[in-house]
Parts: sequence; C-alpha cells; structure tokens
Amino acid sequence: MDPCQCACSHRENPNGTNWVVFSGITLLAGLVAGQVPLTYADLMATALFLLATCLAGWLIFPKAVQAARQLAPDMNLLMTLAVLGAVGIGAWSEAATVTFLFALSELLESFSANRVRKAIESLLEMVPPTALLAGPHQPQQVPVEQVRPGDIIIVRPFAKVPLDGTVESGQSAVNQAPITGESIPVETFPGRTVFAGTINGGGTLQIRVTRAWYDTTLARIVHMVRDAQARKAPVQRLVDRFARWYTPSVIALALLVFLLPPLAGSGTWSVWFYRALVLLVIACPCAL
Repeated sequence: MDPCQCACSHRENPNGTNWVVFSGITLLAGLVAGQVPLTYADLMATALFLLATCLAGWLIFPKAVQAARQLAPDMNLLMTLAVLGAVGIGAWSEAATVTFLFALSELLESFSANRVRKAIESLLEMVPPTALLAGPHQPQQVPVEQVRPGDIIIVRPFAKVPLDGTVESGQSAVNQAPITGESIPVETFPGRTVFAGTINGGGTLQIRVTRAWYDTTLARIVHMVRDAQARKAPVQRLVDRFARWYTPSVIALALLVFLLPPLAGSGTWSVWFYRALVLLVIACPCAL
C-alpha cells in the first residue's frame, strides 16, 4: 500500500451530527414544555428529555459498553453510569443536558479529525499517478512507482510535476505555491530543483529524478501530518496513563459515597445516591 495513502486510512468516528442536533432541539423542547402550565406538561417534558438522552447517547453508550467488556473503564463509561443513575432517580433534565454536552464534545473532536483527513487527501491529489519516462526511442507513460532516481522524465506544458528532480533541459515558469506557498511562478531552467505536485508553465521540461515517489517533499509533508496526528503529546500520554487509574478510582469512590454513610446511619440512601452521581459528573470535566 502507498505509505501516503496510509495517512487517510485511519478509522473515522461515525458522523453523529444529526443525532446531536436533534438531541439539542429535543432538550430545548423539553425545557420549554416543563414551563408550560398544562396537565400533561411534566409528562411531555420527561418524554422529551428521555428522547434527547437517547439521541445524544448514540455516540456515547456503545463506547461505554465496549469499555466495560474490555475491562478498560474510561470517561464514556463514567458518564454513562452518571446518566443512568440520573435517569434512575428521575433527574431527567440533568441526564439529557449532560449527555448532550458530552456528545457535542465528541462530535467536535471527530470534526477535527475529519479536517485533518481531508487535508491529507487534498495533498495526495496534487501528485499525478503516472510520469512520462524518457526512453531510447519514445517517451512512455508509466506509474510513478516504476520511476527510479536518476531516470529522466518529461513534463509537458501545464502538467503537474510527478516527482522531485533537477531540470536537465527546457525552461518554464513553475507554480510552486502548493509546496512552498510562493504566489508567483518561479522561472525554472537547467540546474533548478522542482518538486512533485507543482504545476509546470508553458514550456516542456526534462527532469532528472532525485527522489523516489515515496520520498518526495510532498510525501514527507504527508508523513509529517500523519505522524503529528498519530503521535500524542507528552501531556496527553500522561493523561492517558492517569485515566487508567483515575476512572476506576472515581467509580469506586462513588460506590463508597453511596454505601458507607447510609450504612453508618448518616442519611438516607436516596440522598447519598444522588451525591454519588454528582461526584461522577464532577469527576468527568470533559462533559463540560
């Protein structure tokens, strides 16, 4: 597989834009319905809150189930437990609000990843898949993978340069904006370096290839973007290690908050259950 194409093969999050939008609208409708002085207003508001929770939870609950199955508790599981507890005690608006905010944050994160993917795809589209290889008799169109450093390729007027190289003969104005950002085409003549993905002007160029297709300047840019996306910052790696202990610790602490005080006779079960849920939500600031 083309190493450059690997940059675009990462797993994408499902597009849950509609789920989050519908959840937000339903949540707002529930808040409005709760203020209307009608006989069944509370029942309608509860139904709307429950629907909003389910819509936004489409992006969260499956991940929580997977985390539980793998015995790798994470923030999704933490939030799911808090939401289920809120539903259990009838705090419908709180459950819907927290689920919506958390799903919105997940959606924004997926948008960021998709923007990176599209940027990489646009870079890959800049390079033609074939090159016109000069031969002893006549030029031959071959895939760029078959061209080796030292080969001579021909770039016709207004065509894209397929590989990095040095101009052997010919003169033209090459648009290097896709690579260097220069807005004015650069006059190119024998001895000048040209880059894959740039656009030739009105002259024909013969170019001696200096880099293989997987080692061009553009390919290196794609690799750097891919590596930057895949590589975690030191702070993020620290957070990941911390979360492995933090999440189960918070769940255990919430259980203790729920169980110990009532067993010791310091309050009712319902009060301490609610406080345990508050602890779960506060301990997961990514929801906010």
